[in-house]
Amino acid sequence: MSVQTRVITAVLIATILVPSVKAQTDSIKTIGTDSIALGGFIIKPQSRKVLFNSDEAELTKKEFDLLLYLVLNRNKVLTRHQLYEHIWGNILDDQYDSNFIDVHVKNLRKKLNGFGPTPWFETVR
Repeated sequence: MSVQTRVITAVLIATILVPSVKAQTDSIKTIGTDSIALGGFIIKPQSRKVLFNSDEAELTKKEFDLLLYLVLNRNKVLTRHQLYEHIWGNILDDQYDSNFIDVHVKNLRKKLNGFGPTPWFETVR
């Protein structure tokens, strides 16, 4: 399988269409106009903060952008190319083989798992 056809994505499975599964997972909820609740985490897009039980997760700008983009596109399979374009803007074709998306996803998952479980954050290969 070529790199261009391989889809590596982080899919948020917070809301599932099957009612029996949905009851077992946390759904994404909007809190007021400036916060999103997801599995015990609260994401505040305007202040660029992620909280878990009032503790703030220290995310880099790119990690926060990646998390927010994934949350806003939940239940969609996103390719590496889509993530590159949205988070980093236009990229050169020679960077397409780079694993920096994988590294950012790994670091983001590690940071979030330090606060609480993230069964809603899944990588599909």
